[in-house]
Amino acid sequence: MNQFGIIAKVEWQKLKTRFPRVDLDEYIVMPNHVHGIIVILEGESAGDSLDDSVGARQKESRASLESYLASPLLDTPSPLHGMPSKIPHGAPTSSLGAIVGAYKSTLPRLVNAFRRTPGALLWQRNYYKHVIRNDEDLARIRRYIRENPALWATDRENPAGVKSPKRIPPC
Repeated sequence: MNQFGIIAKVEWQKLKTRFPRVDLDEYIVMPNHVHGIIVILEGESAGDSLDDSVGARQKESRASLESYLASPLLDTPSPLHGMPSKIPHGAPTSSLGAIVGAYKSTLPRLVNAFRRTPGALLWQRNYYKHVIRNDEDLARIRRYIRENPALWATDRENPAGVKSPKRIPPC
């Protein structure tokens, strides 16, 4: 994973802090996209509704965040230094659109600051969503996310990959 993938991972993990009713399940940062399961909690405290593997990933997330904060990337002067923050103020909503929108608006700003390419496009316009309704569906999507890196070589968006017909995402 390169420095931009690390930023993408850390910002994904920060969603739980930005949105208190959010818990993050399986996810993977790919070279040109992210797959992830976002759990929107209703009346529960974060972590109560997921299995123990989430706790382990949260510990890994803290370690990744600490590593990112200690990285030489942050020693490089940023073009954003001294500029007013564009992070919206006020209470965030917990809708899926607000959560994904927050991620997709923050990440390009950070990546483009390090690349010194302000305003460059980073994301496709929309995102795929699927309501997970049962344990079988959850297991299938978790497996898809874990196995997705092995499919990168044949992804039609991979500039170095073998071209194949476009895959339809599972959700």
